[in-house]
Amino acid sequence: MKQRFSRKLPYKEGSVFCFPLRDGGYGRGVVARSGKRGGCLLGYFFGPILQSPQEATIDGLSATKSVLCCIFGDLGLMDGTWQVMGQVPNWDRSLWPNPDFMSRSNGWYSLVHYSDDNPVHETLRMGVEEDDPTLEDDGLYGSGAVEIEVSRRLRKTESPELPKA
Repeated sequence: MKQRFSRKLPYKEGSVFCFPLRDGGYGRGVVARSGKRGGCLLGYFFGPILQSPQEATIDGLSATKSVLCCIFGDLGLMDGTWQVMGQVPNWDRSLWPNPDFMSRSNGWYSLVHYSDDNPVHETLRMGVEEDDPTLEDDGLYGSGAVEIEVSRRLRKTESPELPKA
């Protein structure tokens, strides 16, 4: 008989966490959707670049201020690399929408939507004639990919290039 191990997830919808950026500093994230067993989550990610996790607060976060919204794996949260800081005050999932994503492949575009109850369960995939650049790329980000992409976006917005001589 196989023995089943249940693991308590260190997060839930509305959890705020701090994670390391790839080129130094820290960012923050919010778990917006989670299936019952975890694994893959929908999250919103934020700046500004923090010098330490102790600078991170849970106040002032909103979906409209995020630099990235994506479906991501929970490895960083499970192994403790990403530290859960607390919960969004008065968590209301309707304020943290489950957005549409855009699948882009060789000039073909599809609008993609996932279940509100399971971020990996695709509920809609519809071919469209044009790309919608306002939609995030469809796909599953690993913890490292989130760290890289948020680092890139924050460095781009917070450290503009110096004027060329």
